[in-house]
Amino acid sequence: MSIVAIACAAVLAGGLSPQPLKLRALDGSVIDPLEVRPSKAKVLLFVLEDCPIANKYFPVINRLVARFRPQSVAFTLIIEDPDSSLAAVRQHVDAYGFSGTSVLLDPHGRLAKAMGAKASPEAYLLDKAGRVAYHGRIDDRFPKLGFELPKPRRNDLEGAVKALLTHQPIPERYAPPVGCTLGI
Repeated sequence: MSIVAIACAAVLAGGLSPQPLKLRALDGSVIDPLEVRPSKAKVLLFVLEDCPIANKYFPVINRLVARFRPQSVAFTLIIEDPDSSLAAVRQHVDAYGFSGTSVLLDPHGRLAKAMGAKASPEAYLLDKAGRVAYHGRIDDRFPKLGFELPKPRRNDLEGAVKALLTHQPIPERYAPPVGCTLGI
């Protein structure tokens, strides 16, 4: 079990014996979202279906999936909407063409609370040992709420993934996310 999984399990269990956190996937399976192996790394993306900022990022997310999936990086969407049905989430994912590894439902925000996620979208990059290597925004296209740059100046998540895969230091391990507030 990864270090992050143990920490999250301890938080979720109120400090009792750690149990891995499991979330339901769109296909009905139950998955430990913090399990990285057999991948080299995993990106968790916390999103709300009705967040316009998160929805604007789907082309960027899909480009990152296409670029890094061949290098064994898994991309997992964590849907944080408590009122979302499986059908609505499927429709949303299909509408935006998400091509990542999996889509998990966290209707009670257990994983978001345990990891400290506050915004949609918010990314967590886990190394193969399950440690958080980077966390925060995807890029700086939205430097603050209500303001969007024509194109980003910094591609924070992409740079972190590249650095992790090439065993280089990650320039910034945290960049504040800007987006819709997770209602957890």
